[in-house]
Amino acid sequence: MLSFIVTIAVACSDDSPTPEEPGDIDAAPAIEDAAISPDAPTVEPLNCAIPTSIPHDVPADADQSVFDDFSWQTFLAVNAPAGGQADDPTPPWTTWSSTADYLNLVSAWYATGGTRDTFPAFGAVYYPQACLDYCSTEGINCSDYRTIEQVGKINDAIFEADNTGLSSNPVIAANGSFVRYEIRMNQDMYDLVSSESRPLYDVDDLVTGDVNGTCGNAGGSEGVINVKLAWMDMSGFDASTFYTEPRLIFTAAGSNSTGQDSCSLETMGLVGMHIAHKTESQQTWVWSTFEHNRNAPDCGAFALDANSVNTACPSTDASGWNFYPSDCQSDGDPGKCQSCNTVPADNEGDESCSNKYCTDRPPADENGYSRLCRQVPVTEDGPYSDAYRWNQACQRALGTSVWANYMLISTQWFEWNADGAPTQPTSCSDVAGTLHSIPQDADAKTARGFMRPQVADTGNAGDRPFLANTSMESYERSNCMGCHGKGALTNSNYTDGAGELPPQGNNNGVPNTASSDYYFSDFSWWLALQVPADGISDGN
Repeated sequence: MLSFIVTIAVACSDDSPTPEEPGDIDAAPAIEDAAISPDAPTVEPLNCAIPTSIPHDVPADADQSVFDDFSWQTFLAVNAPAGGQADDPTPPWTTWSSTADYLNLVSAWYATGGTRDTFPAFGAVYYPQACLDYCSTEGINCSDYRTIEQVGKINDAIFEADNTGLSSNPVIAANGSFVRYEIRMNQDMYDLVSSESRPLYDVDDLVTGDVNGTCGNAGGSEGVINVKLAWMDMSGFDASTFYTEPRLIFTAAGSNSTGQDSCSLETMGLVGMHIAHKTESQQTWVWSTFEHNRNAPDCGAFALDANSVNTACPSTDASGWNFYPSDCQSDGDPGKCQSCNTVPADNEGDESCSNKYCTDRPPADENGYSRLCRQVPVTEDGPYSDAYRWNQACQRALGTSVWANYMLISTQWFEWNADGAPTQPTSCSDVAGTLHSIPQDADAKTARGFMRPQVADTGNAGDRPFLANTSMESYERSNCMGCHGKGALTNSNYTDGAGELPPQGNNNGVPNTASSDYYFSDFSWWLALQVPADGISDGN
């Protein structure tokens, strides 16, 4: 079977259904009203100067405020050039490799018997045939643009393996468009997966041991970094408050009602960013999540239950939000929107589309639009109070920069050496197995008990490490570290053979099979999902 799609030269037919032309979206309030309270206290010292390079690590004794500082410094570094200009048009991550581009390019390289001197370079871009045809028809140079395709956490365009623990449900914005996603990896991550001595793109090599990325450290390596980005079509929105790019939007045949691949050039605005960084002091990775400050209002009640999503809509009507449409208010057409933080109705009609959603059709007439609210508010006195303080300081420091319109939700980290917690490793390693070895009995904390920050769980006793981005974990109770720690592949000890995803039913973040039966992918789901979809080493 094929691991990846090498697309064929087919475009949408002229009579294919297209999304309704969106009207103007209600203007968002000024940033002073949306994110920065004029009366907010100034807390010093908070250094929000744009760094000249990505910070490599945090002190071993860091607290939540230090981690949130690390997150903002990393966010500024990956979004601004080395010279420190806040609005540079080419943030450093734009030169990093996209995992989708990388996997498609390596697939083609492998299938044609490529040699090391022809191996895809760091940052190389893959252009599906549908995009090449589109560029030719429109008289533009594809090489002037980058591509994006993914609609959910499972990428159908490259045949990623399905996993019931990861949602493939789409976010449908206020203008009726589908949010798109991509993952970018830095040079250290690229070097890891492209190593000639142990090429992780080869299934036979990937399942011979745990993956182990390099750790960032103060005196040397930057460490492996994965950045996940969420993008929204800017049609009908005021794009001035967003970082925007013209992007070639590729849609695989299975996600179109026509059953054909398609490609078009659209202006896309950045609405969400996860930054995952493995460091020497945090070999469980540092998990930072940012989003546009007009993505969604806070939910109407602070009700968090590990077994359910907070679906309490805001108590008053709200307008100007990316994922909370104004015309879904009480004086509009509330029936067109789904209830809060609930998966919207599918729109495939008589056609058959991947996951029942056709990206070339308008949303369903009933409950067809996402209506999202932030499950844990970022407030001065809430569980993310340190993030709130850093947002106040950094947004002020950025002034009129477009990046001042983005906010840190929080930073997740692991408290090594705490009472009952494992000892911090002295050498860089894949520690997912260490987390899973923490006792799971009622008298001891599970691994999540040492993940920070903790949020009060109103449905069960105690606190839990919740962290979510409305543009990415839209319908979930999310725990970054707990989820990514499940990324594993079975080895030859497993009864059904090597190169499979282990069962994923344990709420504590442990694959349901003996630890000797699998190897971990170092908190990188994109590796664990790709291999069981039939590895490149199958020769296809």
